[in-house]
Amino acid sequence: MQAAIPIGDQLMLGIDVLLAQYFENHLDAHFGTAVRRKIKDRLFERYGLSLQQSLQQFDIFEKVLTEFFGNASKGVLKNLFETVCVVKKQKLNKKQTSSFIEVRDETLANFILRSYGDNDKKAILSVATDTALTLPEILKKSKIPTSSGYRVFNNLLKEGLIIEVLNSSEKSEKSKFKATIKEIKVSLAGTKLEIAVFFSTEALRSSRVLATVAPNLTIST
Repeated sequence: MQAAIPIGDQLMLGIDVLLAQYFENHLDAHFGTAVRRKIKDRLFERYGLSLQQSLQQFDIFEKVLTEFFGNASKGVLKNLFETVCVVKKQKLNKKQTSSFIEVRDETLANFILRSYGDNDKKAILSVATDTALTLPEILKKSKIPTSSGYRVFNNLLKEGLIIEVLNSSEKSEKSKFKATIKEIKVSLAGTKLEIAVFFSTEALRSSRVLATVAPNLTIST
């Protein structure tokens, strides 16, 4: 079925962590060095956060941006988002469509492709794509040695490619994790690679960024 997904309602920051550093790379071009510095100073003075940290906690970055741009801040955020990626839709059948993210930032596209080209990272991401699993389950299913498996897993978590799935209906207190990305489609348009990223439902629900720039995002569930 197709459903409108209420995103931004949980703290599982996969997408926002993944995109944050690439947003930061475009701030000077959007705001100018002087305004970016003022935003950076305000974030630290008021919240004790760096630019990178505030972009990962996007609602805080949005509050500060509103101080500088007022009602225009939503448009500013959308323009910033669309320098990195853009929300698009594909038709599944006559009645259903599915939203995905087309990556525009070449550095982000290369990072995603390199991550899925790394054997250990790919092994972990593959076993956690369809079902949320505990860390021991992930390491067992991926068949990666425990010592290196913990290191790879922690890197994926820091990079935003793995998210912790919160499910209050489950009695188990063990944390479960799932890959942020459900599917990647790569196509060639002339000499340029086009990267389409389909995120997991859990990642979409947790994204503050998408709650701001694409509040009516829909996916297939």
